[in-house]
Amino acid sequence: MAGLTAVNPFTGATDPLMVQMADQTGMKAMHMFTAGDPARNPTFALFADASYFITDFPTSTCETCSNPAFAWNHGDIQKEIGQTWVGFVGPGVLAQPDQTVFTDHTDLRPTINALVGLRDGYPSDGRVITQALAAGAIPAALGADQPSVERLGSLYKQGQSARGVLLARSPRRDLSGAVNGS
Repeated sequence: MAGLTAVNPFTGATDPLMVQMADQTGMKAMHMFTAGDPARNPTFALFADASYFITDFPTSTCETCSNPAFAWNHGDIQKEIGQTWVGFVGPGVLAQPDQTVFTDHTDLRPTINALVGLRDGYPSDGRVITQALAAGAIPAALGADQPSVERLGSLYKQGQSARGVLLARSPRRDLSGAVNGS
């Protein structure tokens, strides 16, 4: 799998498709594993070159894949694919300029639940994005010491997120066997 190549239709060069792989331990660290249904967990995951979109669908069902304007929102390890934005509007949301708060998709559900006053029993890897909420919309337990909660939330993301310092600073082996740091 690591040796897969494709002929680049723009340059004619033969390009390697994969830049990294993760085994089950790596996938657990990146929250790519599910405890609820172990049968859904793969043996390994491939991470493709950012210039390629790899799918198991026939190309006839993915007409946008060859479109240069195709939205690369399928998630991967490259910043240009994995970094995106989220916007919150409505009651309880602060009206403020763009913010650069380190969050990821796991933070959306807890934040929305806080905004609408809901609780659920679903285990979460995320946190409430208090930086986006007005004081009255922040649950009392979080608002009591909001600066400490936000600092703790930031540290939590560094250890829990696939883009956090825990994984970003660990050496990674590329497919040729050389070690490269991020």
